[in-house]
Amino acid sequence: MRGFTRGERGYISSPVAAVRELLAMSVEQVAEALERPVWDVPDLDSDEAILEALDFDVDPRDRELAAFVPPEPGPITDPALARLLPTMSLEDPDLAAELRRSSERRIRSSKAQHLKVLHEALVAPRPTVEIAFGDEGAALAAMTDVRLLLSERLGLRTATEVVRLHDTLVTDEDDAPCETPKERQIRMLSQVYLYFTWWQDSLLEAMGEAADTP
Repeated sequence: MRGFTRGERGYISSPVAAVRELLAMSVEQVAEALERPVWDVPDLDSDEAILEALDFDVDPRDRELAAFVPPEPGPITDPALARLLPTMSLEDPDLAAELRRSSERRIRSSKAQHLKVLHEALVAPRPTVEIAFGDEGAALAAMTDVRLLLSERLGLRTATEVVRLHDTLVTDEDDAPCETPKERQIRMLSQVYLYFTWWQDSLLEAMGEAADTP
């Protein structure tokens, strides 16, 4: 596996096709958890994206405008989604509810835009994954959100637990002949989590090297 290196138009990495597909699927799952499927995320300069960024309430009787704005999100019951959209006030539930109502739609849409950038890079019909110059921040933010969701699914809370996961992960299927379907799922989630962690670090490293180059 090769991490990111600086190219002429952006940062380039060359994961194998199977890994690219698995990474793209993970990005799609995060977008679906946010109720913003990557295929439905509007372009940044579209009317839909502008209205979502303004984050104001639309009169439901105005059907033309209401068609562009996603409905108000319901209560968060998925712990993984709660990691992506944490409460903004632990002391005042009323304040937390008001902040959530006034900003959550915009935050979901912003995260979805980041995920779309990374997803498009992963599924682009080219032999390498290329993060264009200017898209680094969006790609890094998307990778962080994927890792947050996966870490909640895996029950990871501390750096020590991540190190332990790395040290104990079974990477060879032949080493686990009695593996149950649930154990296989956990192993695959673990592999994706650790890959995203390494991949994100490699992008940061490539960006740092580029910044140090005269």
